[in-house]
Amino acid sequence: MLLAWATAMTEQERAYFEHLTKIMLKTRGVRFTAAETEKRKELHAIITISFLSIYLTGWSFATALYPDAFSHSDNKALSIVSVVASISLLVISLFEYAAGRSVHAEKFLQNALHISPMVRELERQLASPNPNLVRIAEIASNYEELVAKAGVNHTSSDYRLWSFEKITPQNRFERFVFPLIKPVRRFFPLAYSAIFQIALILMVLSTTGWLAFRIIDQAKF
Repeated sequence: MLLAWATAMTEQERAYFEHLTKIMLKTRGVRFTAAETEKRKELHAIITISFLSIYLTGWSFATALYPDAFSHSDNKALSIVSVVASISLLVISLFEYAAGRSVHAEKFLQNALHISPMVRELERQLASPNPNLVRIAEIASNYEELVAKAGVNHTSSDYRLWSFEKITPQNRFERFVFPLIKPVRRFFPLAYSAIFQIALILMVLSTTGWLAFRIIDQAKF
């Protein structure tokens, strides 16, 4: 061990460990992004489930309190939408339970937090005039073991989102446009994963609006 410590670091070794530092920083950043994305997806699912639950409860109260306000065709349409909403509520709940987004988000977060002290120590070792090659090798081995035992891995979508977030504006136009584009870019992976939920909410809202318009139109006569 003492011999390894005393041995000077070669240029190839330094280049390798500097490259490893960049990889560790990148992995940490992407996994922070993945954890945040998973939490947002879970939040959107909770909002959808809550909306459908309130929707079904609200229409049940409305039909019970004002039965004469709904015609036979209105009740039939409402029943069909309620059945679709109920089934969708069950499917979304089961899917979110199976996806385990909160568990994945926690694993990504903990993995990124454990990488942080490793990469900082590696940076300090490389900045030292006499870096400890034994300790550096241990850090590299511990990092590989930590990533392998994480149990989850980020997707290419998480990496692209992180890469986009890391872009530094180079001119005045980019400094003006990037703050406007970033929220839209963050929405893409959420919209893609929640397209069924969005379509369902739009269908329910459009049907609700149609029924409300019919009831108001009939009340005029």
